[in-house]
Amino acid sequence: MENKMIGILIGIILLLLGVLLSKYMKEKEQKRQIAYLLDKVEMIMKEKSQERILIPTENEEIKKLANVMNQLLEYDRKNEIQYARSKQSIKTMLANVSHDLKTPLTVIMGYLEMLSIRNEEEKTIAILNEKVKELLQLIQKFFDLAKLESGDKKVICTPLNVCEICRQNLFTFFELLEKEAFQVEVEIPEKNIICLLNEEALGRVLHNIISNAIRYGKDGRFLGVKIEEKEKIVAIHIMDHGKGIKEQYQEEVFERLYTLEDSRSKEYQGSGLGLTITKELVEQMKGTITLKSEPYVETRFTVSFEKLT
Repeated sequence: MENKMIGILIGIILLLLGVLLSKYMKEKEQKRQIAYLLDKVEMIMKEKSQERILIPTENEEIKKLANVMNQLLEYDRKNEIQYARSKQSIKTMLANVSHDLKTPLTVIMGYLEMLSIRNEEEKTIAILNEKVKELLQLIQKFFDLAKLESGDKKVICTPLNVCEICRQNLFTFFELLEKEAFQVEVEIPEKNIICLLNEEALGRVLHNIISNAIRYGKDGRFLGVKIEEKEKIVAIHIMDHGKGIKEQYQEEVFERLYTLEDSRSKEYQGSGLGLTITKELVEQMKGTITLKSEPYVETRFTVSFEKLT
């Protein structure tokens, strides 16, 4: 009798252990399946894959979770497609508007030049001529940005000496720097440092940043240009000691049409496109551009490219 009771007790214990083990295995499988779902969603979003989540399971809750995740992924894909279409549409519109405005303005400018040659109302004509030039430059910036972002304008890169291009572009500003009584510090190595770049694009990048440093940093009367060579990277630093950019605005200066509050005044007027185009050109050359600024201490733009080995 005693043996029988022991046998029953052992049987109950084994049954309980079986139930507990079964529950443990189910919970473990659920955790594994949830971890799989999370990893799968992360991979699909990272790779922007069109894949759907398929998971063999008898658990109805896991099935519902996978279904909801698939719906969210589909919604995200549709939003991304719509955003891309809208962005492309805006770029195309900008390019078309820029082109349509350029033609009549060019004609107007031609007539103004003809009138100025005949010495008729010279002062008024000169002002009109200057304003038409400014408008044409602004339209050209819109046009260039639209072409760059839409991929219509390809930046073809070839091996170039960064040091030589920097020297050439800096030299074009010497007369202005001397006139404005700037202190200039230049640290450019004599050696050749070769990167895959586009000479016209890099020239425009340097021109935009140096122009900004002179224009907005003139209170500090200082311009610094330094080329720093690292193991795989070459960094071009352009510094000024002027009014700078407050920390809360530093992430926004590369945004399209963003201008600082001061730029609304005539003295600091700008289009808000120069640094946007600069950033786009740098990125098309597989580089990066960063900004650090402490007003009236140092504002530093750094453009970095990978060196050719």
